[in-house]
Amino acid sequence: MRLRNVSFGSAGAKVQAGALTMGGGGSGGEGGAVGSDSAGGDGSLAAGSGGEGVDERAQPRGALVEPEYPRELERKGVSGTVLVEVAIDEHGHVLTARLVKGSGHEDFDHNALVAARRQDWAPAVRNGKPVASHRRYRIHFRPRR
Repeated sequence: MRLRNVSFGSAGAKVQAGALTMGGGGSGGEGGAVGSDSAGGDGSLAAGSGGEGVDERAQPRGALVEPEYPRELERKGVSGTVLVEVAIDEHGHVLTARLVKGSGHEDFDHNALVAARRQDWAPAVRNGKPVASHRRYRIHFRPRR
């Protein structure tokens, strides 16, 4: 298994499954990993544009899609973090995925975007109805030790 973490914020829940983590509710800034220097740097996902004014933010549906760890970078022990933003329609499908902040390694950035595009979501809800939204989250690539 290739090790890496994906951090998401949710309403106070903290769930761990292998190398994947979902952390408790941040706000503002770029969100992301524990110890990040962004606002809300508590290990949570910050609401991206389109997340304001919703009753429930979009959440990953089912297992998180794990990106492929580039073999050469893993062999060399290289780690990296990618910040992505996805636009999610009212059905929970990813319309677009974009790189907000790259890792400095094109292969990490590319593989993170491929995984982000494949993720299925439970859509955001406003006034009891599913709505389109955006989510930002970090994907961490960490080599095995």
